[in-house]
Amino acid sequence: GYKGSFTLDSEPGIEAVLGRNESTIKIEELDNADLIISVGQLYEHHPSAGMKLRRLSNSKKLISLSTNKTKIDAFATKADVTDYEVFFARVLRALVDSGFIRKEAITGYENGEELVKALDKVEVLPEALKVAEAFRKARKPIILADENTVPKAALKVLADIILLTGNNRRPHRGLITLKAKANSQGAWNLGFRTPGKEIKKALVNNELKGLVVIGEDVLGNIPELKEAAGKLKFFAAFDILENETTAQAEYVLPLCSLAESSGTLVSADGTVRKAVQVIKPLTGMSNLEMFKKLAQLLNAEYKEDTEGQAGVKLYVPAFRGKEKEYQVFDTVEKAFLAKLKENCIKAL
Repeated sequence: GYKGSFTLDSEPGIEAVLGRNESTIKIEELDNADLIISVGQLYEHHPSAGMKLRRLSNSKKLISLSTNKTKIDAFATKADVTDYEVFFARVLRALVDSGFIRKEAITGYENGEELVKALDKVEVLPEALKVAEAFRKARKPIILADENTVPKAALKVLADIILLTGNNRRPHRGLITLKAKANSQGAWNLGFRTPGKEIKKALVNNELKGLVVIGEDVLGNIPELKEAAGKLKFFAAFDILENETTAQAEYVLPLCSLAESSGTLVSADGTVRKAVQVIKPLTGMSNLEMFKKLAQLLNAEYKEDTEGQAGVKLYVPAFRGKEKEYQVFDTVEKAFLAKLKENCIKAL
């Protein structure tokens, strides 16, 4: 069976380099950095992190790298970026040329020889050189990247830089990747790792007998899956709001909102935070109580599905020049953005 999400890319991310799909440091460590490099439209997709960077910009050197305009540009030094993967490969090449990263250190890792050959073909341009120099001179550099808008290939080049500079295991230095949604890291840790593309392929090829969708309007986003979904022997949807997926599902059960829930959330940096119930569930029971009851009825047993530590392996840039398109599958976010548009507010 499959356990995943349509919000997940089919391409592996930083786990392919660092061995685990999680940030190397906590977001609180930004307070100790002397250089912060913001990558992507971070403020737009992670406002709390954006506001923290605004406050820190008064005392820290802050560089903004984004292919699109972002609010962070207003209080940071902006560098022109047209292709994330190419730009960071140029930064990596500049760090090697300056001797900050030794070629011998690169070839000591798996894929090291291939990476050296790929970097030999990379031309370092002034904008990338300035970022590389700032990174080289910083005592405590931290890179903060938005997974919504930065392609996985570019994130892996950033992971290469962090690994080769030794900043993957040192305090107050490293890489923080901010994921979409409040508990995406927690879902990953629980084993929801199959990308939507793989689930879609299995559904279209009639390889699935049943499908359970939790909080994602899959059929609303991908209408061509409606015919394949109609052939399922079992189709259930759990959601807060009605949508095209709940309309076609054979069984529909209501979910509670975060305000009606208590428990824990795992932040993108791995910090476990407590969620406190604000209002009683309108459904009469919490999501946890509902899923526990269903598990009992199905005689299901809880099985820990933790991520194992994979080997460290350098990523060799492929330079496909692919921009990442942020798609919204989450039912609540889709409704929220639709409401914004109704009220003539531009949704980024």
